[in-house]
Amino acid sequence: MNKPAMLALLLTPAALFADPQVERVIVRQQWPWSTDVKVEYSLSGVGAAHPVDISVRAFNDGVELPSANLDAAITGDRYGITDAVGSLTIDPVKAFGTEQVALGSFTVQLSLSASAANIDDILYKIVDLVPDANNNYAVTDVRRKDFYNGKYQDYVTSFSDIDSSFSTSLDPADVLIWRGVTNDIYKTDKMVFRRIPAQGQSYMMLTNNTSLNSGKGYEVSFSKDFYISVFELTQSQMAKFYTRTCYETNALYKAKRPATWLQLKYHLRGDANNSWPGNQTHTDMQSGTANIIGNMQKKLKLRIDLPTEAMWEYACRAGTDTALYTGNSSHTAAWNSQMQKKLVRSRSHNRPDSDTASRNSDLTDATAEVGTYLPNAFGLYDMLGNAGEWCLDFSGTPTGGIDPVGPSSGSQRIVRGGDWHEPAGNCCCHWRSQRYGHYDTYYWLGARLCIWLSDENDDGVLP
Repeated sequence: MNKPAMLALLLTPAALFADPQVERVIVRQQWPWSTDVKVEYSLSGVGAAHPVDISVRAFNDGVELPSANLDAAITGDRYGITDAVGSLTIDPVKAFGTEQVALGSFTVQLSLSASAANIDDILYKIVDLVPDANNNYAVTDVRRKDFYNGKYQDYVTSFSDIDSSFSTSLDPADVLIWRGVTNDIYKTDKMVFRRIPAQGQSYMMLTNNTSLNSGKGYEVSFSKDFYISVFELTQSQMAKFYTRTCYETNALYKAKRPATWLQLKYHLRGDANNSWPGNQTHTDMQSGTANIIGNMQKKLKLRIDLPTEAMWEYACRAGTDTALYTGNSSHTAAWNSQMQKKLVRSRSHNRPDSDTASRNSDLTDATAEVGTYLPNAFGLYDMLGNAGEWCLDFSGTPTGGIDPVGPSSGSQRIVRGGDWHEPAGNCCCHWRSQRYGHYDTYYWLGARLCIWLSDENDDGVLP
C-alpha cells in the first residue's frame, strides 16, 4: 500500500437552517497508525429539544467521491445528536474501494436535518442479572438512535424482512426487530424486555376463539405501555434468583431452554406457603424468598411480574388479527417449516425424573432453545409453540375494557400461546387454556415476564 497523503484541514461555517448549524469541521487522517479519517465537528442550536441527524458527503480535489459505500464506512453517532461537539470516523478503504488512499485534497461536507420525533424512544431494556461489586443490577435503556448509530447490530425495520410473506398493521415507526438479541448472553446472564406501545390502543382479544363469545372477541384497550421479555424465562435466568433442580441434566443444552414447570412449580409466584398460583401484589412479593418473581423484584428493583392475558395477546399479535402473528390465518407450509419446529418433536410426555437417558439427551422431543421460532413484528420470539406461557389472570370468563385483569384468585391460571406438546392448531394467538400450578407433569409450561408501568413517565422501578 502506498503511503496515504495527509488529508487537508477543512473549516466550514455553514448555516443550514434557522437554528442548528455546523460551525466548524476538522478532518484528520490517523496516519501512520491507521488509514482512518477522523472528522471532528462543532454544532450550534442543538440540544435535547432540537436533535439532528448528520449526513456526510466526501470530496477529493473538489470532486465528489462515490457515496454507495460511504455510510457503511462511517462509525460514530450521526442520529439524534444533541451534543454541540462530536466526531465521526471514515474508513476510506471501505468507503472508496481503494487501498491507495492517495487523496490529495480530501474534504467533507456535513448536512443537518431534524431527527425523527421518535429518535430518542426507548425500545428495549437490558437487565443485567449478574450484580456488580456493590450488589447492584444494571439496567440499560436501548433507544432507537442507538440502533441507527450502530451500537446494537443486526436489526430490521420491516416485518417482511423476516419473511416476505409476513405482514402487520402496526405503524411502521413501531417496527424495529432486534435480531442480534439471539446472542447467548441475553438468554443467560441478561434479560431483554421490549417496550410495547399500548397506550391508547385497543384490539379485539380472543377473536376467532369460537368457545368464547361466539368467536367475536372482547374489546380491550390500554392506558399505558408495558415491557415484555423477548424470550421465555430460561433455566439459566431462573437459577440467578431461585435454585431449583432442572429436569434436564445436559449442561450444554439446558441453560438456554425455557424454565418449565418441573423447575417453576410452587416457586414462580407462590405465596407465603409456597403454593401456586398465589395472590400477592407487586409490593407484597418484594419480601418473598420462596418465589422467583418476588426475588427478582427485590433484587432488580423492577416491577416485574407475569403479563395479564390481555397484555400477552396484544404483544403476541403485534398488529395482526389473524390466527398467527405472521398475518396468516392458517398453518401454511412456510409456517410449519420455519416456525413450528415442534412438529418434528415427539409427543411423548411420560418422562419421570428417573429417566436418566431422556434427561441427558439433546431433548429434541421437548422445548427448543429460546429464540428458535421466528419473531413477531415487535421482535418477540417463541410466542407460539415452544412453551405454553402462564398469565397473571386466574381462570374464568375473560373480560374486556381498559387494562383488564381477570379473576384475582382461584386454583388455576390462564396459559396462552400453545406449546410443543399441543396439536399444531392450538399454537395460535387466540388459544387459551387454564392449568393448575401443582402438576409435576407440566414440563411444557413456562413463563414470559413483563415490566409493569404505572404511567408513561414511569421506568418500571419499584419505590
